[in-house]
Amino acid sequence: MLKEYVVMDMEMTGLSPYKDKIIEIGAIKTIEGEVVEEFQTLINPNINISEKITDITGISNEMVKGKPFIDEILQDFIHFLGESVIIGHNLVFDYSFLMQAIYNNKMNEKCEISRLGIDTLKIARKVLSSDEEKTLGALSKKYNIYDDNYHRALNDAYMTMKLYKILCEEFENETLEFKPEEYFYKPKKERTPSKREFEYVEKLMETLSISPEVDIYKMTQSELNRYADYIRLNQYTLVSKK
Repeated sequence: MLKEYVVMDMEMTGLSPYKDKIIEIGAIKTIEGEVVEEFQTLINPNINISEKITDITGISNEMVKGKPFIDEILQDFIHFLGESVIIGHNLVFDYSFLMQAIYNNKMNEKCEISRLGIDTLKIARKVLSSDEEKTLGALSKKYNIYDDNYHRALNDAYMTMKLYKILCEEFENETLEFKPEEYFYKPKKERTPSKREFEYVEKLMETLSISPEVDIYKMTQSELNRYADYIRLNQYTLVSKK
């Protein structure tokens, strides 16, 4: 078992690091088996959170109003991670969102960052029988470490930490999956909207007297285009709410 590591979990608006956004980060730093520091925050994704995601995570659009945008907390989270090995359940999924966010916010233009990490899902797939369900929820129930706030980031981080310790105790000498490996992610490049594109959407909102709850100047080009399409398709509904 590692002497020092950070267990990380995130909740997102969907499955695509390119189109979807992080809405919550939870992480715990552990040294010599003891938790020494926590990181937890809700994040305003600047896009709509669907009812499906709210049903899964319990995180609603109302809950993220007034919360920081990702660019306002990203540097603090990277500082929290430091040089520690990252542990997560299906780590590559969360890692891809983190790296895309770093790239989108121009914190690393080429995103040439690699991290050492351990994936408890990969370990479980290696050491447990193939017919067992290996989601974090299922494994947490199997090992009696389930949390009623499953699918909230900090709670999931704690469950992952407990799962990692249990798997280490039972199987660490049986597979190389417990050794940290390098994780890479190649971000999808996104163009920043031009001044004319921003002005077009502003004019569209002004014409329809729409006061958005999003900041269009924090949007990528594809997000801005999708938002403009949303306004055009729903303009009568949006206006009628005024």
